Amino acid sequence: MHKNKFLFIDWISPPNHNGFNQAFFDAIDIKNANVIFFNKNCKVSNQNIKYINKPKQSRFARMLSVYILAIKSKEPIFFLTYDHLYIIPLLLFKKNIFAFEHNTTPYSHEKIKSIIQKIFLKKLNRFCQFAQQHKRLLELKQKSYYIGSPLLRMNNNNTSPGYIIIPSNRVSPNSVKMINDCARNHKILIRKSAIEIANINKKDLNPNVQIVEWLDVDGMHNRIEGILISTDDSLRGSGWFNEAISRGIPIFFLYENMSKIFSSTFPDYKYSVVKNEHDIKDGIERFEKFSEKILENMIIKYNADFSERFQKNI
Repeated sequence: MHKNKFLFIDWISPPNHNGFNQAFFDAIDIKNANVIFFNKNCKVSNQNIKYINKPKQSRFARMLSVYILAIKSKEPIFFLTYDHLYIIPLLLFKKNIFAFEHNTTPYSHEKIKSIIQKIFLKKLNRFCQFAQQHKRLLELKQKSYYIGSPLLRMNNNNTSPGYIIIPSNRVSPNSVKMINDCARNHKILIRKSAIEIANINKKDLNPNVQIVEWLDVDGMHNRIEGILISTDDSLRGSGWFNEAISRGIPIFFLYENMSKIFSSTFPDYKYSVVKNEHDIKDGIERFEKFSEKILENMIIKYNADFSERFQKNI
């Protein structure tokens, strides 16, 4: 099948996936593909975009919109994101459906979700960013393919010492002590939504931990010294892996599980696991500063491998 002979549908259409989607299309070298978004804040260049601008429609109404698109399409469907439950009826009467895995792979403790997917999603061709996702889906007897995670080259305009950012909403409540230790010597930015989801009391945080509504990494928060991942996860990585590499800046982990996901996905990029307050400073000093050419070649290589695995499995 030719890689351009798809109707690409972003079922969930989160606007914070713009960089990822652009990296995806650039990596597989597709132009003028037909792409459907349900939110006008979603953007990708060099493609034929159609907006169905109903960002607030219900989950069921979104399903109906997707079904109409899929049934009318003579092309096979590739979901950039998808609803893992409402996709089930579509699989009963539509063939050649492909989907990219983000947060749709069930953990082993999610028994009901795992059973449902094992029974009903076996016809779905599932493309995984991380090897751990792929392994888990194979355990569930799914049609799973590991293709990796695409990268988008970005500029890091950090010309003076700035911030260590904790960008993800997935923050382990057990990480507070280490975050506070790191904040003794570094200014740290963390999202308000992250501490709310983790039920962390802001009074328990070091004064050097600044809480922000949103991380504007291309604007007021662009002086990034490093990215700190404070999530303990053995299955799903983070889009901030890609941000760190794309910008050529250090990435740090509080938990070994996440560092293993990162190293298996991007084996050539150095990282540090933080065990004490000095590890961030030491990690920044030890970090291999990439020349523009070396970093660009690294990203080209990752994306070439990604494209080859994609083409092999469609």
